[in-house]
Amino acid sequence: MNFNFMVSPGNILKEYMESNNITQKELAAITESSQRHISNVINGKVKLTEEFALKLEKVFKGVKAEFWMDLEVAHRLHLLRMESNDTHDAMEIVRKYQLKHIFKGMELSVKEQITSLLSIMGISSVKEIDGLFNQIEYNFHEDGGTREAILLWVKLAEQEIELQNDIENLPGFNHDNFLRKFHMIKNLIYTKDFELAKQNITKFANRLGILVVFYESIPNAKIRGAVRDYHGRPLILLSDRYKQIDRYYFTLIHELIHIKNNDIRKDKYNITLDDEQEVEELANKQAKEFLIDKELYSQFTQKRNFSDEEIIIFSKKNKVIPGIVVSFLQHDKLIEYNEMNHLKK
Repeated sequence: MNFNFMVSPGNILKEYMESNNITQKELAAITESSQRHISNVINGKVKLTEEFALKLEKVFKGVKAEFWMDLEVAHRLHLLRMESNDTHDAMEIVRKYQLKHIFKGMELSVKEQITSLLSIMGISSVKEIDGLFNQIEYNFHEDGGTREAILLWVKLAEQEIELQNDIENLPGFNHDNFLRKFHMIKNLIYTKDFELAKQNITKFANRLGILVVFYESIPNAKIRGAVRDYHGRPLILLSDRYKQIDRYYFTLIHELIHIKNNDIRKDKYNITLDDEQEVEELANKQAKEFLIDKELYSQFTQKRNFSDEEIIIFSKKNKVIPGIVVSFLQHDKLIEYNEMNHLKK
């Protein structure tokens, strides 16, 4: 069998796992490894070691440890043989895709970083990257940034799907069932304990057949969230760009509104297109009205009394955390963006 050694051995491992119906969680348990380690091997973030090759030998019958080590050695040799005149292009890729940040502390060479990037993207050549922008459709809740950084953030987040969701027990998605239970999400975000909220949100979404991933932001990927159809199920990706709980909650509702309105697609990837702006504004408006009653908000703002006490009382009346009320007041220019931020903590 001839392998493309530009692709890390992790890609070959992923193919073996899929053909044997083995999930990352199951392989982690069998090899006594963490799911994070399995994910890193698949994505080429770590080298496939002799010890791990021996463990794989016991998992895939008839596939010797030598097979995995031969792949690893050949892959590393391939990297060393890459022509030196590619250095300029390689450094440009590192810059565009923020690879120094992504692989910080991993001691990977430039060539190894690029190879890992290709593995994360699920492709075998840098030339294939441009095609990804035309193959996947996302409705972005974004504030700008470069398309390269946004694409990488999306792909990194997608690597977390199996790690952060109960894939084995995930039911099919039923839109009518989702509409019946959509209102319940508000109770899950009526807390300042974000870690607790994350757990409850993921469990709730998974019961409805929805995938949710929380992933850290990366430089130049100025994106708060994304939603798409992922193999027949809605997938929501949420970034910690602002590291503010009210932003997380609003973005979550924003993406759920896209699902509610059947706005999610999978045919084409875009970042900011003019014909998407109306859809995004509608989702923002509906998300706001879901969180806070429109009439109550109008009455509250007409009073022009935005003290700590009044904001807290109003937030309790609407069963939302005070930070959400503060964000709406700031967005509507009723208070300055540097006012009342202590209520967001």
